[in-house]
Amino acid sequence: MYLEKLKALMKVPKQIYNAGNSQAWEEYQAKYHCEFPFDYKEFINTYGTGGINNFMWILTPYESNEEINLWQRAEIMSESYSYMKDLSPQKHHYSIYPDEGGLLPWGYTDNGDELYFNNGSVVVFEARYADYYEYNMGMIEFLYKLFTKGLTCNAFPDDFIRSPMEYSSVKF
Repeated sequence: MYLEKLKALMKVPKQIYNAGNSQAWEEYQAKYHCEFPFDYKEFINTYGTGGINNFMWILTPYESNEEINLWQRAEIMSESYSYMKDLSPQKHHYSIYPDEGGLLPWGYTDNGDELYFNNGSVVVFEARYADYYEYNMGMIEFLYKLFTKGLTCNAFPDDFIRSPMEYSSVKF
């Protein structure tokens, strides 16, 4: 339901790169022992590799470039989070993938904000882990509500959300 609403706000690019398919998703999930959220797979299958308004970049396992490859970027993001958790464990209570139920990254912004999945929720860490926001919803619902101002995330600048939202398909 939210995918169709999102597509009305943010058109699917004419040229899509590195979109997924069911067989490839099954192979990645088996290889990395994780289950990707359905709506994340739907998003990647629909939009492919790219970013939103040249600010928010969506990670994908199908891209080899380390800046947008889910697994390569996840390693960097996980190391950063673990470091911050060691410094202030009371503020950083989440576990990290591959731990059972650990945070799994799905995006980041040019400001250094990080976006994660966590047991059916979206977690956004503000740049340098100054603060975090958790939303009890999936990725596509989160994006739709963010873009329609149905929710607020103080991690993102006001000028990020504009009309129309633009998804830039990227081929590295």
